[in-house]
Amino acid sequence: MPVRNDVELTKRDLDGLKEFASAGVVPMVAVLLVEPNPRWIMAHARNLKPGRHNKVALSAYDVAALSSEVNTLFPAVLSEQFDLALGRGSEGLRSKL
Repeated sequence: MPVRNDVELTKRDLDGLKEFASAGVVPMVAVLLVEPNPRWIMAHARNLKPGRHNKVALSAYDVAALSSEVNTLFPAVLSEQFDLALGRGSEGLRSKL
């Protein structure tokens, strides 16, 4: 499967994030950039509009401190949960939530 440079955010996606915001949770969109250097962008979703967004352009909404922490911890989490994800898929990962 080819790596896509864009991510589609629907009105429904963003409305769901707004529901979290009303509960005091900061609405974020997590975007995995694969090329040229794999890393996560944790984009603040407050000002995003529905539609197709270039992943790199979402860097303008990045919360750098959060992205840094996620990128530091992600390799260990991936290593720890890889077998669970492979063996039980999404259901196995949901059991960890």
